[in-house]
Amino acid sequence: GAMADARRKKPRLSASYMENIDTEESEVRDGWTRHLSSSEVLPSPRRPKESWDKARQAVNFVLYCPVPRTDVSIFGVAVTVVVLVNMGVMIVETDYSAACVELEALGEDCFTPSSILILNVFFLSVYTIECSLRLFVFRCMYFETKQNCLDLFVVIAGFIGYVGLSEQMAKVMVLRIVRITRTLRILKVLRYFKTLNAMVDGMLGALDAMVSGLILTFCLLVVWAMIAAELLNPINYRLTSGPDGDEQCKGAFETVGRSTLYFFHTLVAGDSWGRCAMPIIKDSPWTIVIFACSLVTVQLGFLN
Repeated sequence: GAMADARRKKPRLSASYMENIDTEESEVRDGWTRHLSSSEVLPSPRRPKESWDKARQAVNFVLYCPVPRTDVSIFGVAVTVVVLVNMGVMIVETDYSAACVELEALGEDCFTPSSILILNVFFLSVYTIECSLRLFVFRCMYFETKQNCLDLFVVIAGFIGYVGLSEQMAKVMVLRIVRITRTLRILKVLRYFKTLNAMVDGMLGALDAMVSGLILTFCLLVVWAMIAAELLNPINYRLTSGPDGDEQCKGAFETVGRSTLYFFHTLVAGDSWGRCAMPIIKDSPWTIVIFACSLVTVQLGFLN
């Protein structure tokens, strides 16, 4: 009897309330469906469209044929190996280019080894073939994903970079910058590894907060730099103006710009905080308030 009374006293949910719940659940399902459809713009590689011809389906199979018991494609693994080897070759090539600066200053000729040039042609050919295969399969839909657009940009930049192979054109700064864009090829690895892709997405999601924190930190550095230029510069000038003065600390607080640079490399980069601060604090103990507050607010506050 008590259980029957409890059931009778249990409040019944109204029909409008239940209708609202069903509406919210359907909206969540629809939103999740839209999220999946937006993240998978291109057709499913394992289920190509029936309207595709046999050649298009065959190329699609080559691009996305998975390694047994994994979700990683064989073609993706091969491209990843090529990218990693390409990064090693780029490191060696960059070292040669850096060494050329000294040789050119001495009036000597400097040339990139022919083996590196041949390897660069091979790598660019692989990336061009990959872009061509994807263009053949997805046609106009190829440009609907940022990763594909980035791959195409890297290939075009690679062809433009070969314009700078001659000695005169290699000195053009614009072409050097274009050749530096080859480092973006390492991002191709993210296409084939979901974990790395998720990590990059998380970093991009936190980019807004990181930029906001950077702006706040810079504003705080400027405030402390203005205070230092007003109050610390006379003391620092008196301590460093003699022949025994520290060259690194001399003029550290002359302007707001130099004071900002000082606080950046001591508080943000953590480089020799006490080298200029301790002599000033020993001479004028009250200045510890400025150095301590700047340290706490910038390094312990915003940066943590």
